[in-house]
Amino acid sequence: LAEAEIEYHDHTSTTIFVRFPVVKASTPEIEAASIVIWTTTPWTMPGNRAVAFGPDIPYVVVEVVKAADESLANAGEKLIIAEARLEDFIRQCGIEEMTTSATFKGKELDGTVCRHPLNGQGYDFDVPALAADFATTEEGTGIVHIAPGHGADDWILGQANDIEIPQTVGEDGCFYDHVPMFAGKHVYKVNDEVADALQAADGLLARGKLSHRYPHSWRSKAPLIFRNTTQWFISMETTALRDKALKAIDETRFVPDTGKNRLKGMIKTRPDWCVSRQRAWGVPIAVFVNKESGEPLRDQGVMDRIIDAFETEGADAWFASDPSRFLGDGYNADDFEQVTDILDVWFDSGCTHTFVLEGRDDLQWPASLYLEGTDQHRGWFHSSLLESCGTRDRAPYDAVLTHGFALKRTMVFNCNPNITNWNLPRS
Repeated sequence: LAEAEIEYHDHTSTTIFVRFPVVKASTPEIEAASIVIWTTTPWTMPGNRAVAFGPDIPYVVVEVVKAADESLANAGEKLIIAEARLEDFIRQCGIEEMTTSATFKGKELDGTVCRHPLNGQGYDFDVPALAADFATTEEGTGIVHIAPGHGADDWILGQANDIEIPQTVGEDGCFYDHVPMFAGKHVYKVNDEVADALQAADGLLARGKLSHRYPHSWRSKAPLIFRNTTQWFISMETTALRDKALKAIDETRFVPDTGKNRLKGMIKTRPDWCVSRQRAWGVPIAVFVNKESGEPLRDQGVMDRIIDAFETEGADAWFASDPSRFLGDGYNADDFEQVTDILDVWFDSGCTHTFVLEGRDDLQWPASLYLEGTDQHRGWFHSSLLESCGTRDRAPYDAVLTHGFALKRTMVFNCNPNITNWNLPRS
């Protein structure tokens, strides 16, 4: 799903506090201690490969003196958490008495290595402590469990530190067969089982429930999971697309003027454009990938055959035809994978200037004016600009006019033609 297809709704998640025993201490004060993390997604623990701390966050080493009868904390153990989270932590973990043996900034954890709490059960690898700006003291323990296969921040941190990116969950939401202890089980149904396994291994400090805003699919309204997948991207830097787009914005007239800064701000900070989707319908990404090298096939003759088929039969020819039809006699179809991903619909939208203006003799390119609502600074105006700058080195329009919205008096949302919650202006 694209970010625009994600909605946030109330959801109740299982929360866990987990010990990561230190096996290599960066400073003597944390020897024989455990770093403690907190997460609302216990199912991601099999994918854990690191823990992350804030370099400038104050942390403490506390020693448990006394714990409540039902607490999973052990008298005499040493635990590492953010100082600002200490009061909430001891309350949730049932710690009645403790002492503080050390206080230090997070950067002193650099070089620390822990072991996975399920060590000895298929998770026998080092878990390094890494510095990360996204570690905060807003909730949890101020230390983040890192599963590089299940989050953008986690993946980026893993890449930057040469951390393995494990593939643990398949497209069906179930753990792959190679995942120890939880193979074949669905992630939504395994949270309590993961917590039980951690408790049996003396890795669990506490578990609970949290009602919070959680990502859901805009279409099915089902809660989502994050998993890394292979996708197709258009780079914003390799061919200077970002610079070209920013220059084109400066050369375009905007009405009102505020539209220029709005679009420019988005272009300045946007990541590379993920243009692939995995859907049963849409415009295909008509590419063959060499199975051995992983490189896309670049052959004008192949592309010409694809174009001819699309012009006469439509884009479905890609899915309906044998690959040999496009590859011709020069290639062995068994050597190539035919991509079945489709294009982001915003790429389709961004191409309209080509087949509308360039495809008709009575019109000319570029457009004199693009006119739409302010939401299209993120949509049509945006994708059209990138597509045109990438292929023609300028914007597809000379001017952009942004209009307002008609709103229902008692509700603050757009008047959607598919929802009968509004009246025509004349009535």
